[in-house]
Amino acid sequence: MSKYFYKYIYLVFVLLLIKPAFSQQYNIRTYSVEKGLSKSEIYSIIQDSRGYLWLGTGGGGASRFDGKNFVTFNKRKGLIGNVVRTLHEDKKGNIWFSQKNSSCFSVF
Repeated sequence: MSKYFYKYIYLVFVLLLIKPAFSQQYNIRTYSVEKGLSKSEIYSIIQDSRGYLWLGTGGGGASRFDGKNFVTFNKRKGLIGNVVRTLHEDKKGNIWFSQKNSSCFSVF
């Protein structure tokens, strides 16, 4: 066998050894109702200009997540209903909620 064959085998071996060092590591966290999410059925998710994650739920209103805690916006806090189908942030930073009936909107 030629010296190039051994060099090729050596290169492949080295690449296989260092590949794990360059692979991506994902830290996945799950959040549930027990951890503060208002409802486990999620219809929509957006990230607003301030960095908050907003989750529209199927019966729990909307949840705002700051990376550690959830704040729930529901009928008791001024929404028309507790089913939030879609979320949108306008140019002024207002968050709009589309409710179960698409002709109803709430804004926070």
